Amino acid sequence: YGVVTFAGAKSMNEIDALLSAKAARKSTATASEIRGVFQRFVPNLLLWDGHKFDLRVYITICPQSGDHFIFKEAGVRAAPKEFRSSVLSKGVQMTHYSGMIPTSKWPLWPEVLPNLFRAVAAVFAVCLPYLRPCPGPWALLWGLDVAIDAELRPY
Repeated sequence: YGVVTFAGAKSMNEIDALLSAKAARKSTATASEIRGVFQRFVPNLLLWDGHKFDLRVYITICPQSGDHFIFKEAGVRAAPKEFRSSVLSKGVQMTHYSGMIPTSKWPLWPEVLPNLFRAVAAVFAVCLPYLRPCPGPWALLWGLDVAIDAELRPY
């Protein structure tokens, strides 16, 4: 998978153009066959020891009531290579290549937590109306990846 970063909001037509441009670089692929990660460029990205990182936040949803619960602990995932915004290689941009460090070992976690919880709750407020209650004793577990900027705002 490749990484395509972009700044600002994009319409579906603009995202289609990004897919088509990526497909054009692969002679046998069409835009609908392209797989990858499209992410908005986070201005003033907070780095973890010089590396891009994100937080894997876990949310569970009760299938019968739709209630959601955010786990207080999350995982810190850092890209293996030092970050440079001009480099789009997987080792620089992709955080899922590394293992996870518990957020309890990150000194800024208590400071980030309140805004992060509000952001995750806002995302799920949009998603929950589309989730139908289902019978069963199980629950859904979601992993949401969140980047943090230098002002400790979640993206």
